Amino acid sequence: MSEQGTIIEIGSHLWPRYIAIHEAGHAIAAWFLGCDQVEIALANKQRIANTFMAGYVDDCRAVAVYHLSYPQRVTDIEVEY
Repeated sequence: MSEQGTIIEIGSHLWPRYIAIHEAGHAIAAWFLGCDQVEIALANKQRIANTFMAGYVDDCRAVAVYHLSYPQRVTDIEVEY
């Protein structure tokens, strides 16, 4: 997945520009938190967004998808001395 490049899909339905800007804000926040896999998808006329990372997301105009891994246990945290 980290080898995946940029994918741009062009559809016929146009949403207002502010929706993409809003989702870009989510993507920037995810990047700031350390995510290196972030995806933004705009929905079609039926309000369904098709994402590579999460599949189909319904009842939306756009979605930002990201993977952030937090340690689940204290032993998962590596400490360097």
